[in-house]
Amino acid sequence: MGKLCQAGPELPYFARIAALQNTGIALWDVLQACDREGSLDGNIRKESEIANDLPGLLIGYPTIRAIGFNGAKARMAYQRLVQPALNPQIIERLELFSLPSTSPANAGMTYEEKLKQWRAIERTL
Repeated sequence: MGKLCQAGPELPYFARIAALQNTGIALWDVLQACDREGSLDGNIRKESEIANDLPGLLIGYPTIRAIGFNGAKARMAYQRLVQPALNPQIIERLELFSLPSTSPANAGMTYEEKLKQWRAIERTL
């Protein structure tokens, strides 16, 4: 997001959030809570996942037209826990982006390769 929206890590947290908002981007985790050992998403216990109220967010903000997922685990949780609760009109208006995880644990891709894939969201801004 630093490269795409001038919201780099050199800025204080609230300045980064403001930069994203000025670009039209909001951040929200798919999961409100879950149990896992360590910090890897691969260790999330599926039965412990509790979704955030994304249906409520999407109803309250009808101008949201795209969702980008930071990693495959976020997309899978959305499809399993959130999408079934959405009405067809909301599903139809959304463009979904599966993006590579920005986590350092995703060492299989270079920064440049990740950035190239993340640039897909620019067309929705």
